[in-house]
Amino acid sequence: MEKRWLVLLSALLVLSGTFSLHSFGDDTDPLISKSYFEKKMAELEKKIEKEQSTVSTGGAKFAPVYFSAGETIIFKEGTEFILRSGEAQIVDPSTNGMPDITDGSNLANGSVLPVNHMLLCPRSDNRGIYCDTEIWLMIKGDYSKKQQSESQTQSETKDDNLNNEEL
Repeated sequence: MEKRWLVLLSALLVLSGTFSLHSFGDDTDPLISKSYFEKKMAELEKKIEKEQSTVSTGGAKFAPVYFSAGETIIFKEGTEFILRSGEAQIVDPSTNGMPDITDGSNLANGSVLPVNHMLLCPRSDNRGIYCDTEIWLMIKGDYSKKQQSESQTQSETKDDNLNNEEL
């Protein structure tokens, strides 16, 4: 008699498991709507693009980075940088200037960036530099770059720029 109950109970469990697995998320009854899924994916893609547009040099060390003429580099708050070669000028829409730590001075918008001087970006308010020629910078912190003709920031990887031979 016990064997009969065991067989009956086993059959009941198998059938209930089959029905419960089959009733969720098929083509006729999805778990979420396609429009909801596409909306969330678009939001996620925008967030990923925004995160990828900022490059970090690792924080604790200076990293050598090459930039082409005509590029604008926008620094995040607390980023330190040193121009090693080339010519560049300060970009400062806030008109507060960029602190030159080496000299103890403040460089205004359009000022020529001195070679081998350490500068600090005090705020994330679109302060940066414009490359008049090809340049090498030593950067510690976060930055983004964009071409003069582009309105959106380009994504850049720091590994492409780590060529110490030209420093």
